[in-house]
Amino acid sequence: MSTQRITWTIGMAHTKELVLLGKRILAERAYSMGLVHQVVSQEDFANRVEQLAGQFLERPPLAVGLCKKIIQEG
Repeated sequence: MSTQRITWTIGMAHTKELVLLGKRILAERAYSMGLVHQVVSQEDFANRVEQLAGQFLERPPLAVGLCKKIIQEG
């Protein structure tokens, strides 16, 4: 993620903290900052990935692709 995009996503203060200090943060902190949209345990990670992938695969591929493009370009 570029610094401009991350600033737009999580704000100036959080971006400065991450970029200037180079600190590692825990998943819960990343979630509270808006950097990630969900946190799962390591034990549940593989199952959650499969669930999400399955949900995407159930959708029409062309519609998913167009939605991704619109979101990215918006």
